[in-house]
Amino acid sequence: MNISGFEKYTVDHLFLLVGENPLPNYVAAKTLLAEGGKPYLVYSEHTQKPMERLKDILELSDNELVPLDNNQSNAYEIKKRIREQIKIIQKSYPDKKQFGLNYTGGTKAMATHAYQALLFPDDVDLNTKLNPAPIFSYLDSSSLKMLMTNLKIPFL
Repeated sequence: MNISGFEKYTVDHLFLLVGENPLPNYVAAKTLLAEGGKPYLVYSEHTQKPMERLKDILELSDNELVPLDNNQSNAYEIKKRIREQIKIIQKSYPDKKQFGLNYTGGTKAMATHAYQALLFPDDVDLNTKLNPAPIFSYLDSSSLKMLMTNLKIPFL
């Protein structure tokens, strides 16, 4: 399901930072995933229950989970685990290259370091970039708007 006007922002692979409220991630998944796209839930021990609710309703397998354990503030672990998932995805789906991150949920550290992991998916060669560039989104509860950022598309 894609809402009109968001077509240019749809992605094949959408990382969702799981917070206490699973609703923003559900909305992001239903709005921003291209046909056949997959969401990936990035969660910590503290957000296990909301993750399980999302996993069930989005019908995900364990392959679409990125557990941080108790490392929701650990920059190294957050980037490492997301980068590992990106590599797995790239090998498994070589023709589906558009990545996205919805950073509405999770901790501030998770948002910051997940963003960096998508901008710089290789920790050895920082010149390596995702192509096409990733799309970043945030569901702003105060304005009820989905805010979008794509480095190649002007801001919405």
